[in-house]
Amino acid sequence: MDPAGRRLVRRVDATASAAFEQAKSPADTASEELDEAWQRAYGREPDPSDAWDHAIKAVEAVLIPIVVPNQAKPTLGHVVSHLDRHGLLWKLLLPGPNDDYSVEPLVAMLRLLVA
Repeated sequence: MDPAGRRLVRRVDATASAAFEQAKSPADTASEELDEAWQRAYGREPDPSDAWDHAIKAVEAVLIPIVVPNQAKPTLGHVVSHLDRHGLLWKLLLPGPNDDYSVEPLVAMLRLLVA
C-alpha cells in the first residue's frame, strides 16, 4: 500500500524509493516531472517510453536554467553541447575519478540520456 493507503505499490528497493522521495521533495517542475516519470515506470499501467520522456524533462528542468538559460527552445542536447565545448569553465562539487572536479562524468551520463 502507498502511505495514504489508496493503492498497492510495486516493490522497489528501499534505497531507490528513499532517493526518489528525497529528489522529489522540492515543489518545482523537476520534481513534478520526476514524479510523473516514476508513476509511468512503476504505476498501475507502466509506460516505459513516457517514463523516459519525463525523466529527461526532469533533468532538463534542472540543468537548462543553469547551463543554457538564454538558449531559444533549449533541450538537453544544448546542455550537452555547451558542456562539451565549455566544460573547462565548469566544475562539479564531486571530485570525480581524476580528483579534478571535471564535468566530463556528468556529460558522459547526459549523453546516455540523449542517445
